[in-house]
Amino acid sequence: MGLNYRKSFKIGKNTRVNVSKTGGIGISTGTKGVRVSVNKKGVRTQVGSNGMYYRDQYNFKNNSNTSYEAELTSTDNISHNLPKELKAKASTKQWVLVLIGLFSVLIGSQNDILIALFIGIIFCIWSLFCKDTRASLKYNMATFHFFKGNFDKSLNYAYKSRYIKDTEQVNKLIGLIIEKTSK
Repeated sequence: MGLNYRKSFKIGKNTRVNVSKTGGIGISTGTKGVRVSVNKKGVRTQVGSNGMYYRDQYNFKNNSNTSYEAELTSTDNISHNLPKELKAKASTKQWVLVLIGLFSVLIGSQNDILIALFIGIIFCIWSLFCKDTRASLKYNMATFHFFKGNFDKSLNYAYKSRYIKDTEQVNKLIGLIIEKTSK
C-alpha cells in the first residue's frame, strides 16, 4: 500500500490541469459531451453523454494507433434525436416517487444514503418495466452502432427496438441499415 495523490486545478472556462502520482501532469479541456485529455500516457478523446459515449486513447509510445471512421454519406435520413413516440413520458407515479424522495431527504433522516439508494433502485426497476424507456434505449444503441459503422449490431438493436415498440423512425433506421449492408 502506497501514498497516492490526485489534484485538479481549473485554469480556464473548460480547462483543467490534473496532477497525479500515476499520470504525472495532464491537461483536460472540453464541454459537456466532448472532452480531450493529454498526459504523459497519450491523448484521450471522449464524445457523448448521458451514459453512452465513445472513447479513444492515442498512446505516445505505441505507434499502432488506428482511428476508424465510418463511411456514411446519407446521414440526413436519420435523426440524431429520439423520435417523439419513443420519448418516455413522466408519469404521475414517477413524480410521486420523486416528491417522496425529496421529502424524505428534506426531513433529515439518519439514513440519507440508504434512502437515496432505495429510490435509485426503484427508478431502475421502473425503467426496466417501462416500454418507452426500453425502446428508446435500444434505439439509441442502434443509432450509436450505425454511426460507428457496426451495421450488424445496429440492425440487431433496431429490430429489438421495433419489437418493443414499432415506430416510423425505427423502421426508417432499419431500412437505412439494410441499404448500407446491401452495398
